[in-house]
Amino acid sequence: MLVVIELKTAIVDVNELIGTLDRKRRLGTQIAASRGWAAGSVSGWLIVADSSTNRRRVADHRTMLTSALPQDGRSLAPFFLHPERGPVSGISFWSDSRGVRVSHPIAAQQRVVRRRQTAGAQSSRVGAGSGAVSDR
Repeated sequence: MLVVIELKTAIVDVNELIGTLDRKRRLGTQIAASRGWAAGSVSGWLIVADSSTNRRRVADHRTMLTSALPQDGRSLAPFFLHPERGPVSGISFWSDSRGVRVSHPIAAQQRVVRRRQTAGAQSSRVGAGSGAVSDR
């Protein structure tokens, strides 16, 4: 059995994620054969960094993810120990199991960068709409 493992620190686009994992699973036997490996079946495993945001996104898309990845992390082990049961797909959350604080979180953070206004755009707004009338 060949296992395609997809590691994600953040779930952003669920459709793209499922499509990519499915494509890798479908092409798994061809890729294995090109390397001289014989794969009777190809399983897929999505491993996601354990964060409240990722858990919320999985909950928001539970129907789609459950249909594509029906097993959870606890029920995947028997399939890997007994590959004769056939291919399986599942999702699991993994956290930093060392139990120590790290200087940065395991899940990626999205940063928002705001564009600075140019000097010309700022000066054109000064005094606009104040209603002041000038004699000059």
